[in-house]
Amino acid sequence: MATKEPRKLRRRNNAGTRAKIAVDARRRPTTAAARRPLWIRISVWALVGAFVVGFAVFGFINYPLTRTQPQVVATVNGVKIYQTDVDKRLSLYEAMYNMDLSDPTFKKQVISELIDEELMLQDAKTKGITASAADVKSQSDSLMGELDSIYSSRTATLQALNKHGIKQRDITDFVTRQVTITKLYNQVTASATVTDKEVSDYYNAHKSDYVIPEKVHMYQIVLNTKSDADSVMAKLNAGADFAATAKQYSVDTATKDQGGDRGYVSTADIAPELATPLFKLKSGQIAGPIQSGTQWFIIKATDRTPSRQQTLDEVKASIQSDLLNQKRYDLFDAYLKGLHDKATITQSGSSPS
Repeated sequence: MATKEPRKLRRRNNAGTRAKIAVDARRRPTTAAARRPLWIRISVWALVGAFVVGFAVFGFINYPLTRTQPQVVATVNGVKIYQTDVDKRLSLYEAMYNMDLSDPTFKKQVISELIDEELMLQDAKTKGITASAADVKSQSDSLMGELDSIYSSRTATLQALNKHGIKQRDITDFVTRQVTITKLYNQVTASATVTDKEVSDYYNAHKSDYVIPEKVHMYQIVLNTKSDADSVMAKLNAGADFAATAKQYSVDTATKDQGGDRGYVSTADIAPELATPLFKLKSGQIAGPIQSGTQWFIIKATDRTPSRQQTLDEVKASIQSDLLNQKRYDLFDAYLKGLHDKATITQSGSSPS
């Protein structure tokens, strides 16, 4: 059974592991983090699943060779960030999330992210941190594979990227920056540690977060109308087999072929109008028809597992990982704030900071 993640840490970490553009409302509301790229909250670069998050957070800068000088939107220690960079990043987001990001709010967020990225890349250079060709190739291949799973094929992926003006060199630039900044993140946060006492103290202060609730093995038959539900209920009351009846009459394609088996559920897993009668049933009893939403349910309970408190040993590894990640996030927050404090940053229409 999967270990339950700490609730308080989960709220903080979730805000830091989703793309800022895709789910802006869930960003972690720290002073500096409100304008930071999401990647600084990702602790393990090797997770292939992080590529999609990273793709929405890391960017790349292409300076097109045009006769017309592009508009400068910001300078970071003398390095210019152009409107074309912002447009390219927004195009990347739109390709990845199939979203319309023309709202000016998104452009402001992207400018802030590009400023942070430039600060980090400049500091990485002073520290001698670079991305190896092997790392870039490996991560580029993994990223394209992740995109292929989203778009169903490599051809469809390339068509989607091309539609938004995203070229292969853009992918390479992006991955190069991501590998570099992740190495920087790991170096800056390497000193973070978590003691056994910290884990124990957190567990004792949040024991209620580690209670596995009571669960009931639930079976269901779902019908679209009350008359159909009454008819099926009459058959069951007359002795019809529940599983066979579910296979014949249920409209729920996810469970009908399994005889209506929905597995073990807690009260939090199902609608209240179903949970209340379900948890009152004894093994083998049936209840219904019960309306939930626009459909009608006939439910059956069989086995149940009682609620129990998880032990510290069961959740220790999870708590330790969460606390360590939080410490790393906090360290990097402070580090990035320090880069801002000593940098000369000018945005279009603003004074140097």
